[in-house]
Amino acid sequence: MTDGSKNLTDAEAREAARIERAEAARRYPIDERRRVKAVIERDRADRARDDMREAAQLEVSDGNFVHLDDTVMEPTPEWKAKGDVERFTPKAPDGTVRSVSTVRRVRTPIINQLHGRGSITDDQRAALEWYRDQFEAARLDGRYKSNHLSLSGNTGGGSGGLGQSPMPLNDFEATARRNLRAVRSSMTAMYLRFLDAVVIENIPLTRSYIFAKCPPRKAVVRFRQVSEEIVKFCQSERVDLKKSTGDSERG
Repeated sequence: MTDGSKNLTDAEAREAARIERAEAARRYPIDERRRVKAVIERDRADRARDDMREAAQLEVSDGNFVHLDDTVMEPTPEWKAKGDVERFTPKAPDGTVRSVSTVRRVRTPIINQLHGRGSITDDQRAALEWYRDQFEAARLDGRYKSNHLSLSGNTGGGSGGLGQSPMPLNDFEATARRNLRAVRSSMTAMYLRFLDAVVIENIPLTRSYIFAKCPPRKAVVRFRQVSEEIVKFCQSERVDLKKSTGDSERG
């Protein structure tokens, strides 16, 4: 009788434990347990790689490049998932012929992204590509603030003035500067800085909208408006945008 009662109690205990485990499993799905396990394992692997990287960096600082590959910090899967990446070889330290490989973000032009989302038309994209080509051909990037363009070579501070500008090196540069001066003078002046921020500096609308002096929700509308002004200029001047459209496919 006692043995039977003891056995019955053990069976009840096992059944209670089984029910408790089943309930716990129901509250804590298998996928979540796998995710937590994967995070823990990755953290352990990251700590091991950090230790190897620190050791490799000490070796490199002493002129030993045997473990040069270990000095590279690879991006996380989450970082890679946020955009396209490409392989590249960073500059190696002096004293070694070895090279390492890693990845970096592919920088897609903002106007290509907007066109891909349907925010701007084919004509607007082609006109913006033409505008960017003229800016690059004028050889002004990297030397002057784009909101100070006059392209005239004078020292005046008039509307859109560049200030002191070097003489163009060739007819190609001179033509590009004339085109820029003409198209910018035909546009709404208050949106020129906004245009250059997006097209020339590749700043997303989520940040560049402040130059348009409008709320974020109006940024696409304002950019479409300024893009259409370039389209109308190109149409009035009979600018052939087919080449720009073809070039943009490579962007």
